[in-house]
Amino acid sequence: MSASTIFNQKIRDLGDSEQIAAINCNTNCVVTAGAGSGKTMVLSYRFIRLIVEKRCHVDEILTLTFTRLAAAEMYTRIQKELHNLTDDEDIEEELKLFTKATITTIDAFCHRIVASDPTRYGLPADFVLDEEESRVMAKECALALFREEPNHPGLVALATYASPDSLMDQLLVPLAIKHFHPSSSSFNKEKMEVLVIDQFISHYQECVEGFLGVVNALLKIVHTTPLYFKNLPILQEIASKGGELSDPAKFGNLSSYYTSLKVEKLKGGDEGTRIEYNALVDIFRRYNQALLLADSALANRKMLTDTYSFLEHYYYRYLKAKRERGVVNHGDIAAMALDILINNATVRRYWQGRFRYILVDEFQDTNRLQKDLVYLLAAKSDFEGEGVPPPNALVSDKLFFVGDEKQSIYRFRNADVRVFKRLGKEIVASGGQKILLKHNYRSEPALVSFYNVLFEKIMGESTAEYEAQFKELGMRGATPKLTPKIEFHFKELPKDDQPIIEEEGELATAVEAEAYAIQELIKKMVDSDAYLIRGQEGVRRPEHKDIAILLRTVSNQLYYEKALRAVGIPYTLSAVQSLFLEAPANDLYNFLQLLVFPDDKLAYTALLRSPFCYLSDDTIFLLLDKWDGVPFAHSPTSDTEIAKFLAAKELFERLQELAKTATITDLITLLWYEGGYRNHLLRDSSYQVYLEHFDYLFELALTFDRRREGLSEFLDFLRPLLGEKERLDEIEPLKAIEEGVKILTIHKSKGLEFPIVIVANMGTIPRAPEKPGWHEMEVDDELLIIPNHMPPVDKKRNLLYELYQEEEGRMESAEMKRLFYVALTRAESHLCLFGCQNRSNLGEKGVDSNFLALFKETLDSLGKVDNLEKYPIGDIKTDELKSSVSQADLKKRVDKMGKFYQKVKENKAPRRLSYSVSEYTKGEREGEGILLPQLEIDSLLENYSIAAPFGTWTHALIQATIERGEERLTSEECLELIPKEISRLRLSSANLVALSGAAYTLAEGFLQSELYRELKRGNPLSFESEVPFAYRAEEGVVVNGVIDLLVRYSDEIKIVDFKTDAYLFKDLHQGQLRLYREAM
Repeated sequence: MSASTIFNQKIRDLGDSEQIAAINCNTNCVVTAGAGSGKTMVLSYRFIRLIVEKRCHVDEILTLTFTRLAAAEMYTRIQKELHNLTDDEDIEEELKLFTKATITTIDAFCHRIVASDPTRYGLPADFVLDEEESRVMAKECALALFREEPNHPGLVALATYASPDSLMDQLLVPLAIKHFHPSSSSFNKEKMEVLVIDQFISHYQECVEGFLGVVNALLKIVHTTPLYFKNLPILQEIASKGGELSDPAKFGNLSSYYTSLKVEKLKGGDEGTRIEYNALVDIFRRYNQALLLADSALANRKMLTDTYSFLEHYYYRYLKAKRERGVVNHGDIAAMALDILINNATVRRYWQGRFRYILVDEFQDTNRLQKDLVYLLAAKSDFEGEGVPPPNALVSDKLFFVGDEKQSIYRFRNADVRVFKRLGKEIVASGGQKILLKHNYRSEPALVSFYNVLFEKIMGESTAEYEAQFKELGMRGATPKLTPKIEFHFKELPKDDQPIIEEEGELATAVEAEAYAIQELIKKMVDSDAYLIRGQEGVRRPEHKDIAILLRTVSNQLYYEKALRAVGIPYTLSAVQSLFLEAPANDLYNFLQLLVFPDDKLAYTALLRSPFCYLSDDTIFLLLDKWDGVPFAHSPTSDTEIAKFLAAKELFERLQELAKTATITDLITLLWYEGGYRNHLLRDSSYQVYLEHFDYLFELALTFDRRREGLSEFLDFLRPLLGEKERLDEIEPLKAIEEGVKILTIHKSKGLEFPIVIVANMGTIPRAPEKPGWHEMEVDDELLIIPNHMPPVDKKRNLLYELYQEEEGRMESAEMKRLFYVALTRAESHLCLFGCQNRSNLGEKGVDSNFLALFKETLDSLGKVDNLEKYPIGDIKTDELKSSVSQADLKKRVDKMGKFYQKVKENKAPRRLSYSVSEYTKGEREGEGILLPQLEIDSLLENYSIAAPFGTWTHALIQATIERGEERLTSEECLELIPKEISRLRLSSANLVALSGAAYTLAEGFLQSELYRELKRGNPLSFESEVPFAYRAEEGVVVNGVIDLLVRYSDEIKIVDFKTDAYLFKDLHQGQLRLYREAM
């Protein structure tokens, strides 16, 4: 039987008409493949069909995907399917040539294109792809410009409102990495400035038109209250100046006029008219503020001119450095590949002729540049137009795209779901097909029904181009004897009027309680028949490896790790957040540190205590007494310790010699395996979760080896990270088959599936990104880079950035919904959702920022949902989170350590090197002190020891009120600023109200004082609260403190130190102020 007959029968046996249509499609095709729809199988069968039916060779098919893992999986899948057809001689020949198949990532393919013509951009043939080195180079270029051109008007303008670090981190470095590519022809500052100013003027005109329309609407309303008649002449004057306000020649000169306009809301009188009028006043104020911002932008257009001039200098310096060093990043590679295909006809024709067919996976995670690159590869041979070919100029059967708009979750990597949505329309309009794979074969039907109900509500009414549209999923048959579970575990925020029951022991935080609940659920899953899953023969109990905990962010990951470790549940991680907190990285670092710096006493001490030597504390103390700067120079006297010491000494001397020539990866591999560290971890099951730390350290070391950097540079990189909760996003080691519960981010779970999925920490809100130093937009296919270009107006420094923030927020919210869809659809048999309410995640805007609010609102609107079970997450005490230790073990440890706490013969106290401000100046207090007025909440502050955080709260209220233009804060806004030291006490509602009221009263007292009015009269640049500092007060002594309020002026600063003390000691407080003055 021929390969064609066998393969076609295999396709018919699929029984899914959409899958069969996609595999057999004879035109350009876009396949929308929902979760669990078998897209990998469709792609691999499509590849084989091109060989079997179209007589195509394996090296004539280009298969592109977006991760190395996906490319490796696709390669293996296709090769395996071809092996099933080896009775056919032609197929056997293709298998022999399979190593020539181009199944790769789009980044790797772009690298091949650039490698064919790097000299076009002044790059050497052996150019290096290095993201980190590119960032370092961008920073070095910025610092060089700061030194060489400190008085450049553009730099001066930018530095007036931002520190050098902010300029580099928020503007120059990210701008260079993203947009300054060797393929860029130039930095056309004149053209960019003209286009940006046009945008300013266009927006200004729209605002004026809307503003005058609101004014006219207000004038048509008649009311009889005093405030109406107070507003009337102001509105009439604005209407009379309509022509002047609309004159572009006046734009940029009206800020003072818009600032002076004050229109009040009405009080009393006819309610209906008042409500209509006041609603228009709100619109009036928004337009007025928008006009003030637009006018400021045009008034400061010279700042834009100067800034573009400075950026031009930076652009040319950075590209010169790139060419001289031959270093590029992934963005450079993609931009150069596209430019080569557009402008080098020889290279373009080579790649077009090399591949008869192109298959592209996960196309929803692409952007316009990558789509243009694929179009260029698929252009007809007679296309001679400039730039990227239109859809009707493509070879009609060359392209096959697979993607799913509902799974586009990489906006932060510049993916644009709109590209995929437009692609389907373009391909269909040019004669191709669009096919929907709607059946979910992964999940049990009960889960699919749940997805259909839930996401029809969440995504069903989506109309914007950046939103995904949900269509009902089809389902497979149910697995016999398997009852899927869909659970929602939720912890409510205690009600304000809920009595607090005093209990012994401290209550754990909400996230700790959630982690404990997950720990208990996992134990139930593996120890009972309540959560059976599909097995090879019927159903079976799940093992730990069948369970995945998915997180939106890793900010709280350590809580879940701790909970699982406490009861011995094994787990693996996709992102090791504790890499630099735990022993392995620290022990390896100290050994390597001693190789480079043999006189490092601290590193030597750590090595002696580490598993490489494991000496007792008594022996270590004796050895350190003899320390003369040479490691292993003196041996211990104890027979039980000498063997361990000599083994560590031999290992050290061996590595010391090896370090002269070996790579960093060779050194850490030897320490890990031959040094016995891996065996040390294997001996204790509770330590085995740290085995994968080596994979991450190895990959990190490998990046330094590839850059030809030495051990000293590697140690310099590690040193500041030790003891910090840091993760390395760019380090992703390849792993063997993993055992244990999998803890991973939703992004890392994409493309994977698990019998049981636990979506945890649903209430988390990702940290809001800092405002960038620039905005970018496209106008008529022209990319505009708009740096911050004006003094702050209500904290706003970039007109166009602020204009598009509302849409940006909607796009972020749309991606959050897609991320939620990806998380839930990883589940095969059971789905458990966990979330804890707090004061921010279920607020008014919570539904746009976190899964918990989105899910709860959807449930509330749906009412009862089939198969969904709800469970409360209860309170627990912190000691319930700790692993148990027997009393015998505890007594043994206490007896062993007791001798170290006996009184020493001579107490040699070390010299104090660090002081707080109050500690350093307490000797200056003289006399009795003046009793200050008491506060009603003094007893609360004393009983709960919260005087310091109460002061911090007061300072935060002052800062927030100043930033709001001294508009009074609501009680809710006051509570949002509560310090964590107070919030975690879980005080009663009455006590919280009392504290909040007292703090705001103190804040208002300052804001209404003559001192504050005097500070304002000096036209300050900024008010900054809680400003930390460290000051070297004398040789070897550092004073650490926090300035309550720092007021900056153009030529001076003023310091305000608030006091919440019971007594006033003038000399003491004057001394503290003197110290602040010297420090600043």
